Amino acid sequence: MARRLPNSEGIIDGYALRTIYGGEPYESAHPPVGPGELIGLGVALVILVITFGSLLAAGLPLITAVLRIVGTMAAMIGLATAFLSPAGFRPDEALLQMVDEAAARWHVRADRFHLHGFSGGGQFAHRFAYLHPHRLASLSVGAPGRVTLLDPTTTWWHGTADMKEQFGTDADPV
Repeated sequence: MARRLPNSEGIIDGYALRTIYGGEPYESAHPPVGPGELIGLGVALVILVITFGSLLAAGLPLITAVLRIVGTMAAMIGLATAFLSPAGFRPDEALLQMVDEAAARWHVRADRFHLHGFSGGGQFAHRFAYLHPHRLASLSVGAPGRVTLLDPTTTWWHGTADMKEQFGTDADPV
């Protein structure tokens, strides 16, 4: 028995369009939903819930391990910052003490020395040059990431506004 689809007739590029479907192939391809399908959907839902629950249970140890590692790393960084950078610690002065100690031990001149820094070391070397330009014979900075600008309106370490208060000296851009 042929049936007509609602709103299926129209005109496409000047040709009339008429759609009709039906017959044995259509009837057998679209059976009505019965109790068997509903039971199948219920069983599939139960299996899905059990599977998802077991996947979640299997993944929880991995998730907690990752969170513990991240938490431990954050705590170590916080502790390292607190204990390895105590108030008043000056890495620039520590370097000067090492250079002076090496000069005394090996009887070499160290009133002026060459300094190179790469990445984080480049940041340090760049800032060291602002604080102690008279001690450097040369300076080489590679890939510092961020530099301290000679900006008297921005505070240290982005700028040089408060260098006098922090280090007892102004920037000397020799």
